[in-house]
Amino acid sequence: MRYVVLVLRQKNQWRTIDATLRAIRWLYVWCIEKEIDLENRLRYGPELTSFDLASFAQYIRMGRPDTKVVASLGRNENAPLGATINRTLDWVAAFLTWAMETQRRGEFAKKVLSPGATPAVVLGRQRLPKGAVPYKKGISETGFIALMDAAKPSAKNNPFLKNKLRNYAILRLMFETGLRRGECAALYVSDVETRAGQYTVSIFRRPDNPLDSRVDAPTPKTLERVIPITEDLARIIIEYTVSHRGRTRHPYLFTSRKRGTPLGMDAYNHIFEMFRGVHPDLAKLTSHDARRTFNDRFFRKLSEANVDPDSIASLQNYICGWTVGSHQGQGYARGAIEAKAMEIAKQLQGELYKV
Repeated sequence: MRYVVLVLRQKNQWRTIDATLRAIRWLYVWCIEKEIDLENRLRYGPELTSFDLASFAQYIRMGRPDTKVVASLGRNENAPLGATINRTLDWVAAFLTWAMETQRRGEFAKKVLSPGATPAVVLGRQRLPKGAVPYKKGISETGFIALMDAAKPSAKNNPFLKNKLRNYAILRLMFETGLRRGECAALYVSDVETRAGQYTVSIFRRPDNPLDSRVDAPTPKTLERVIPITEDLARIIIEYTVSHRGRTRHPYLFTSRKRGTPLGMDAYNHIFEMFRGVHPDLAKLTSHDARRTFNDRFFRKLSEANVDPDSIASLQNYICGWTVGSHQGQGYARGAIEAKAMEIAKQLQGELYKV
């Protein structure tokens, strides 16, 4: 499908692509049931009406992708729930918007579409209200210290018998730079600069890389960027690369010592899961906690330096690879933001009755 190659593959992981295609499939199935020739309509018109799109949204909420239902009480057990419905509508809206912008032909291509009747606007109105979903926070300071102590290759409570230095390097790198699991898995040896005084890690996008033999090949979702690392972390990565990585025929930094292949995504999950018993605060530890914890610490450091809020957001967007103007940092630094809000609130309360 042209949409996959030109749009989705450029910035999405395969799991997201799979979920998006499932959502688009629902649209095609609905069109078949309604006897709508979708591709012909997208090319030559008329465009799907607001009524059509609202009907499709209702179809999604009822969860009837596979069978024609004459009469039924309740919902199909396969129906998506809550946020999944909203994501489905968003993915379909994005597909329809792309099709209307790039695939229209003939006289239909000259028609000016009403801004208020675009798929994004109409399906946006059909989204379910957001529930009170709690933000996830980074791990506590005591949990972080316990994790890093246990992850040291010499630690007696290190849960691993092998690959200790590799796992330590991965944990240090992800917690100290805020890298996503996929970004870490996609690193080349050459992406880490270890020359004296120039210690950095560079994030590059390499979709459909023929050098990657993994079935679940990682595709960074974020923007390309360069992030500084400490001399100590650079030394650890050098030691791992020289003495533990082994000889390989690929450029990827972290490998399976047994097979010499690039380390798979499930292996990254396993590393974090193995450290859950080290401390009570790590009982639900996942790879994404590294990114949240980094943002908590990054936000806290910037606040202590009296950096203004707009600059904090811009700096977070750069270091995490988010687009300009993104508000994702507010969610990722939730723990630090809550702590700062509590601190200011207490100060305010203490000043209320001062004479």
